[in-house]
Parts: sequence; C-alpha cells; structure tokens
Amino acid sequence: MSNFAFLPADFRTIAETATQAEGHIMGDPRAACFHARFTLEAIVHWLYRHDSSLHQPYARNLGALLFETTFQDLLPQAVLHKAQLIHKLGNAAVHNPRPVPTTSALQAVKDLHHFCHWLVRTYSPDSQRETAGWRDDLLPPALDIDSAAVVPRKELETLEGQLAAQNEKALKRQQERDDLDAELQALRHQLAEIRAQAEQKTDPHNYSEAETRHA
Repeated sequence: MSNFAFLPADFRTIAETATQAEGHIMGDPRAACFHARFTLEAIVHWLYRHDSSLHQPYARNLGALLFETTFQDLLPQAVLHKAQLIHKLGNAAVHNPRPVPTTSALQAVKDLHHFCHWLVRTYSPDSQRETAGWRDDLLPPALDIDSAAVVPRKELETLEGQLAAQNEKALKRQQERDDLDAELQALRHQLAEIRAQAEQKTDPHNYSEAETRHA
C-alpha cells in the first residue's frame, strides 16, 4: 500500500514514480528527492500538454516551466510553493555532495502528495476525486531497503542529464503532434470544464503551507 494509491488510472505513470520516491525516503533520501522532482516534472509536463490556459516558455526546463506566469496563475499559492520546494530539494540532492537528511526527503515526497491531491481534485471527474491524507505508517522501513541499492550522487547527476535531454526532444515532438490532434483538443476542452467546476467549490484539503514554508 502506498500513499499515492489514490491516483486514478489516468495518472498511473505518475503514481509509479511517486511511489518510487516514497519507497526511498528511509533508506536513500537523496534518491527520494530526485524521484520526487522527476515526478513533479512529469506532472508539470502533463499540465502544459493538457491545460490550454498554459503558455509554453521559450526554455523547457523545469525551472522555466514553474516560473512561467500562466503556470503561477494556475496553481494555488500553497501548491506552487510545494512545487518550488520539491524542485529545490531535488536539485540539491543531485548537485550538492552533502548528505541529504531523511527529513528533507520526507518533506519533498509529502509535498508531492499534496501536489497530486490538487492535480486529481482539479482535473479528474467527481467519481475519481477521492483522496487520502498522508500516513507515515505506510512508509517502507529502512531495514527493508538494501544499503547496496543506494544510488550514488554522480549516477543521479548523469541520469538527470540524460532525462533532461530526452524530455526536451520528446516535448518538442509531442507539441508538434498535439497541434494536429483533434482528440487531444477535445480532451483539453473537457478538462477545462472539469477544472472550472472544481474551482467553484471550496477545497477542504489542508496543504500544510506553513510546514512547506519553514522546510
């Protein structure tokens, strides 16, 4: 059982990488932050592809996507702060040789959980909007994780570069196809209606903004 089990089938790939981040928290905090950032990037790419209110910035790296004006206008401030913290912790985990504390990994993945809640609430039909609060008891204990499986920072740094190059090429090709995809255009219209309905309702979820701000 994972804290990300609430994600519907449409977000299966996101659930898989988020669960991977969750599984590394106790045994490999650096990898947990990396995978949380990677999952965030996948969500952001999904948003830019499916929400027609977003304008692609000239640069396609995650930092540029997060700070684009239409993206910042789209997200509630608490959710935007969480995305920025996940980005920061993920970058530090890859590029800073200092040990990554478990608390940082836990914060990154918990903030990812909040972000996923907002994603589901905003873009999934009512029948799929059931989410669950974070539960520490669902985390795999450190003793279940083989210490030999800890990924070296340099290896994560190499992987980050490879993924960035792949994502840039894939995004460009995808955008060219999407402009001609009538089915995607219809889906964007449908998601816009779902989002408009969601935004008319109060979101009772506690995004723990103070916890993110002081991390």
